Amino acid sequence: MLESRAEQWHAAIVDLLKEVNLSQPDELPHLVRAVTAQLAKDVRIYLVDYEQETLRELTATATGDEQPVQHSTAGEAYRVGKVVADPSDPGLLWVPLVDSTERLGVLRVAAEPESGVFEGEEPDIQFAHLLGHLVAAKMPYGDRLHRVRSSQAMTMASVLLRQLLPPSTFTSDRLVLAAAMQPAYAVGGDCFDYAVDGDLARIVVLDGAGHGMTAGLSVAVALSAIRAARRNGGGFGEMTEQADAQLAEEFTNSQYVTGVLADLNLVTGVLRYVSCGHPEPVVLPASGGAVPLTAARRPPLGIPDQVEPAEHQLFPGDRLLLYTDGIVESRAADGTLFGVERLVGTAQELIAAGQTSPEIARLLTRAVMEHHHGPPADDATVLLVEWSTTAAEKALP
Repeated sequence: MLESRAEQWHAAIVDLLKEVNLSQPDELPHLVRAVTAQLAKDVRIYLVDYEQETLRELTATATGDEQPVQHSTAGEAYRVGKVVADPSDPGLLWVPLVDSTERLGVLRVAAEPESGVFEGEEPDIQFAHLLGHLVAAKMPYGDRLHRVRSSQAMTMASVLLRQLLPPSTFTSDRLVLAAAMQPAYAVGGDCFDYAVDGDLARIVVLDGAGHGMTAGLSVAVALSAIRAARRNGGGFGEMTEQADAQLAEEFTNSQYVTGVLADLNLVTGVLRYVSCGHPEPVVLPASGGAVPLTAARRPPLGIPDQVEPAEHQLFPGDRLLLYTDGIVESRAADGTLFGVERLVGTAQELIAAGQTSPEIARLLTRAVMEHHHGPPADDATVLLVEWSTTAAEKALP
């Protein structure tokens, strides 16, 4: 008796789970083709590069096919989070590949026309979601997946900080958090962090003074100190105090780190924050406009001081925009700064156009690159926090 297509997909899921435990990261392409052989002619994995500009085929060794994120059918599936049929081939589909809502790339699925593969039936979408989780889980166990996502060599500082970063997207039923960083391969001074537990989201953006390994090490020290204090139950005072102390202890040249530390109550929408010599955060209300957060300022971390956190009331659909100076200080060829006004205006346009927060973060860093005609001279990071019960549904593929 022939199995139904749903039964075949369930069998593929079981086979994938069974075989992946003894598979190396670079064996994923072969494994996926093997378990889907009865369902599609060919299934290929494409991973997005770290700057979110190009989708690169994951192969065992050689360089595979590439598809641009901005102007391709594959890129459309990645950007909008939906299965997209290739107009040039009725049997070719591009399927979002995600780890929860962290966008990793796409699947290229070649099947017979009218086969019904990936037309929204639950088992096939479950397979794609499972594969996204497994790609993320296999990432630490080899270098092949990292090489596919790297368009050029990384600096030591960049490797150091990327090992410390959480996923760039987090979604729950009450918020969406999305970050993007440029340039992707020389990042040495910027980082972000977050922890969401119970009714509290704790958010950090940091920027180390200078460039290269010194900046990277100082940010790594500050981030580790903040995490340690936070995980030990500390609040703003303990986090900044430990970061101040550790930076002073580890560096004799007055190395400092600017940053913003914020807590968002996911029930009430109350935002508490401290700004440590960093560009001021901006709230983008769902009703329109922009509200700069100018209170609770203190010197950068590494220059001991204490200040009481300030509060700001968010309303459903409001977004908190955090960024580093590399965003607003990026210059065009004529010397024109990108600036806060341009950053806020671009974000507002993208919100009005209905873009999701992960896509807004990507497009904001892309706008900076276009303004600078290439990667900015300084690290450039944006982080969006959207307090909303409906935003999560839009971010899900």
